[in-house]
Amino acid sequence: MKTLPASATDEQILQIARDWAEALAREDYEAAYNMTGHDPYYHWTPDLIRTVVRNYGGVEPLGDGSTCRVTPLDSAQGGPTPRHIVERRSDFARATGAQEVGSVWFDLPLDGEWSDLTVTFRIFREDDELHLVLNEIHVF
Repeated sequence: MKTLPASATDEQILQIARDWAEALAREDYEAAYNMTGHDPYYHWTPDLIRTVVRNYGGVEPLGDGSTCRVTPLDSAQGGPTPRHIVERRSDFARATGAQEVGSVWFDLPLDGEWSDLTVTFRIFREDDELHLVLNEIHVF
């Protein structure tokens, strides 16, 4: 899991999301999975990440039989304006002692253009480090 110092900037936090998306563009779902923490509630695995991306945010195949593919961020054109946002807060605590300090909303480019398929991460501070926990991959 990638970690950052507790003093990390929003740009540094977004860089982890960019690296995660670039791993998906290379179809290296294992690398993407290993960049973040995982809440057992969601049952994320590299295969589930692949399935949800290919099926545009769902586990069931698309009705027309097509599949989606994340494309490199720097080559995406058109589509909705991407949302890449860090929201910080300090009012959540976990029983583990880690403190939830924010979240990331990151729109993904699919098949060459920006889409409304959004990945959300929760940001946790533990000791003097921050790490991201994959939350959802969903059309918002």
